[in-house]
Amino acid sequence: MIPAQSHVPMILEEAQMATKTDFTADEWKLLLQSPLVVAVAISSADPSGLIGLIKESMASARALLAAVSDPDADALVKAVATDYETSEGRVAAQDGFRAAIAGAKLPAELVAKATEALKATAAVLDAKGGADAVPFKTWLAGVAKAVAEAAPEGGFLGFGGTQVSDAERATVAEVAAALGVPAPAV
Repeated sequence: MIPAQSHVPMILEEAQMATKTDFTADEWKLLLQSPLVVAVAISSADPSGLIGLIKESMASARALLAAVSDPDADALVKAVATDYETSEGRVAAQDGFRAAIAGAKLPAELVAKATEALKATAAVLDAKGGADAVPFKTWLAGVAKAVAEAAPEGGFLGFGGTQVSDAERATVAEVAAALGVPAPAV
């Protein structure tokens, strides 16, 4: 006689999603400032003048707006983007951003300080981000790509040049490496 198999239902554990309450105030500030840090890293890699800077800044702002309205956006990305919509969130992000780049004068120094801040962000995400860690870091790498592609480099008065300079391409790869995710193709 064959013993009857147990019909105990298989319980699938859902991956734990991170929320704001999983992070200290300083850790949350790191997450909030991270899109700004990414944008300054890419913009500093190959400064493209006032118009280019505006376009690159708008690219990171669009990434935040898109995350709020995208029903498929990662929950932690959405939470950060939603918090960024509040004056308290913006102030925390800007304060953290200023502290992260304090003392940097040259573009290379800005990129280096931004990369260090992103390594700290990645460490917090790895420690407390749960299932949201990789999607959040991948989203940040996507923000880097969007900023790099926002304004052509070189040329004159917006004509000519290349869409993404070698310096920007290298910095997108550096940002992704600091976050521990593959670099998006630019």
